[in-house]
Amino acid sequence: MVDEKILDKIRKVAALTTSSNQGEAANAAAMLTALLLKHNLDISQIPTEAKATDNFTRYDTNSTTSQALPSWKINLAWAISRANLTRVVLTNEHHTLAWMGRESKVEVAEFIWFTTCADL
Repeated sequence: MVDEKILDKIRKVAALTTSSNQGEAANAAAMLTALLLKHNLDISQIPTEAKATDNFTRYDTNSTTSQALPSWKINLAWAISRANLTRVVLTNEHHTLAWMGRESKVEVAEFIWFTTCADL
């Protein structure tokens, strides 16, 4: 169980990420990511009073073939999702990935995955 003081600090830093001052918001986002990684937490594990504004999403990638995704693509997706504080799961007999998390993080993780797969 995580100490309540740590959870309070994470909540306060998370609140600063919505600041109208772009520099303050960017610094808070970086600090929030560092705190979450340090304590091995995901933002979804932090209880807040305003869960309705979290804007969680799920996006399914569409496979163009009937074959299962190669294991390297699955492993790459898992590593990218972990680094971006999102989740990825396999669906439809390993033909489709489902990305889940905050909408902006899902967009970034998926973009990194598609770009990296195309480059390799």
